[in-house]
Amino acid sequence: MIPPLLALLTALLTPAAHAEPVPDDHNADVVATFTVGGSPSAVTEVVSDLKAQEALLTGCTQKWEHGSVSVGVGANAQLVYKVGPWRRKLTGTITQVDPGRRVTVDHAGNKGFITTWTVSAADAGAQVELRTLLNLPPKPFRKIYVNRIQARWQACYAEALVKLDNSLPR
Repeated sequence: MIPPLLALLTALLTPAAHAEPVPDDHNADVVATFTVGGSPSAVTEVVSDLKAQEALLTGCTQKWEHGSVSVGVGANAQLVYKVGPWRRKLTGTITQVDPGRRVTVDHAGNKGFITTWTVSAADAGAQVELRTLLNLPPKPFRKIYVNRIQARWQACYAEALVKLDNSLPR
């Protein structure tokens, strides 16, 4: 009988072991883009509120604990990012709000990252890009990240942008 942990590791690593190698220059960022029906200023107003971000990112975050301030520069929350087998507990702090253009969330720590909501005017409202800047993990974790985690995380971000569109005033 195979021990459960060994069976899990085998299941996680086997499909990735047969995939093509991930090149060193592969873009590890998690990115989704969508045109929403609201104005650029309405978008940044919504996403400069961490409680709104919590509602938008339910597919890849959990266990939010908001600080005393949840809106604007300085707002912070402790949360867990969970995407497939990957999990990371971080504190996110809004470090920049440029109304109608950008909201930046810095997830501090040596395993942290930066997430930006970038907005530009579009014919039908606003073009929104949700991007988390990441470094490619070391080998042998690259294939698992690229094939399982990055794709799921991007799908979560795409879903968040659709939720954002549905929440905006028209």
